[in-house]
Amino acid sequence: MNYEVQKLLKKRDELKRVLEVEENSIMLRDIISKENFEVPTIINFEIQEKMVQEIFRVNKQRECNEFLRAYRLTGKTIFSLRENQVGLRFETFYGGKYREPYYVILSQDEENDQLNIFKHTIPHFIPLNELESNYLNKDIDKFINTLDDYLQAFVTRREEAKIMQKDVGITNLKTNNAYNSVEFSVRLKESVIEFNLIYEDLKLTTPTDVVMYQIIEDVDDKSVSRRQRLRRREKEFMQRNLVNAFSNMFSEVN
Repeated sequence: MNYEVQKLLKKRDELKRVLEVEENSIMLRDIISKENFEVPTIINFEIQEKMVQEIFRVNKQRECNEFLRAYRLTGKTIFSLRENQVGLRFETFYGGKYREPYYVILSQDEENDQLNIFKHTIPHFIPLNELESNYLNKDIDKFINTLDDYLQAFVTRREEAKIMQKDVGITNLKTNNAYNSVEFSVRLKESVIEFNLIYEDLKLTTPTDVVMYQIIEDVDDKSVSRRQRLRRREKEFMQRNLVNAFSNMFSEVN
């Protein structure tokens, strides 16, 4: 087996001993083999859920919960599949709570001993092919940690956009699948503030570019207004995550 995979498996075994978790024989090969995937392909959410449900079905509930909880503390899990395959599980977190996990199944080429991505549940906008080419067979720790950075940042941006919509009440917020472009506006007593945030680096939870304008209405003639760039505020939004920067700004306004 590939040396890098052996190294990861050794780390896994060491972690299991440290956490004093009883060895569990969870195997996903039967679940995966039941599905007729074309290779390479992406495991969709329904199949991912089926995989997880099957794990719980074939193992005692208590033992499985202990096993998964111990690994989830680290955020990243490696598990064995077939002789030439291993799986990686990435936990995501926000606000001290677990969010959805993501999976990457790695296979080893028998001819050249190289690792390849066999299946995965990674969002399409994360440059997985680039990470595979740059790191997978050169520095697998770098591959895992960088991919984890992308996933955690994505979940953070997404959850913050949801907070802005549901808790803060920003009903006109517009974004995209990667949550790396966020636009919204806030109406004040005699003005409107427009926000435009761009996250060029998808590994970041703070924007790389922010443009904010305050549109000030004429008191006597509402059809007349002037636009004022809020450059100082823009810098503040580039130094904090969206929810904190927004809360700080309007706590000062109030």
